[in-house]
Amino acid sequence: MSAGGRGGRQAGMPPSDWRPPERLLEASGGTAVHVIEESGARSRVFDFANIRDPKGKRVVIEEGLQRWFASSFAERTSPRSGVKRVGGAESLYSVLSWLARYFSVQSPAVRGPGDVTEAHVLVLWTHTEGRNAASQCTHLHRLRQLWRDDERLSQEARDALYKERMPEVTELSDVPEYDDDAMQRIMVALRHDIRVARDRIRAGQDLLARYRAGQVGFGHPDHELGMLLDVFERKGDLPRAPGGTMVRVVWKL
Repeated sequence: MSAGGRGGRQAGMPPSDWRPPERLLEASGGTAVHVIEESGARSRVFDFANIRDPKGKRVVIEEGLQRWFASSFAERTSPRSGVKRVGGAESLYSVLSWLARYFSVQSPAVRGPGDVTEAHVLVLWTHTEGRNAASQCTHLHRLRQLWRDDERLSQEARDALYKERMPEVTELSDVPEYDDDAMQRIMVALRHDIRVARDRIRAGQDLLARYRAGQVGFGHPDHELGMLLDVFERKGDLPRAPGGTMVRVVWKL
């Protein structure tokens, strides 16, 4: 980095040509995703060309589906997402594996997102594979998260995500409801948290703008944070060492 707002590279920062670790693996043909935990402590490659059923048998789906599942998974497990651990990625992979098993037996074959119809989506509400209502609710909730904004699907297919109600979870019927006072306290706390998050986002946006304008130079107390915001906004990840762990300056801040 040059002098000024992008002043000389500080110890612990990667070189200016640093690139985030490859996530959607090109060598796989776009069917495998490398997930690295935010801490860098664990990682795993999720292969959508080698999905297995509960008995260990390979689930055969069209290559177009494999690539679609992999790209959706990569988006939902990126450093910009809320998935920070391998365990969270594994939960999402299990939902996509469920979808793979469903699509593997469809006729005519589903080759990619363009072949997914409203009827396919509606059937998923009853495609439980023996799961209880609570587990099926979790799968369907994650399905909505995956597909509701996916423009590779038709509008009719996305609308179908909300045509059926979630299964009734009768096992939790004995959980007491919140009274009005409790709900009021929850809403007050929630509004406070939203305001804090909003203010932090705005402060970060302002700092990034000032850093890029050269107003937060080397030696400024916010210089390192400005550098990290700049890297994250441009590259989609915070700087990492070759092994996947965050560089020292990230932990310092």
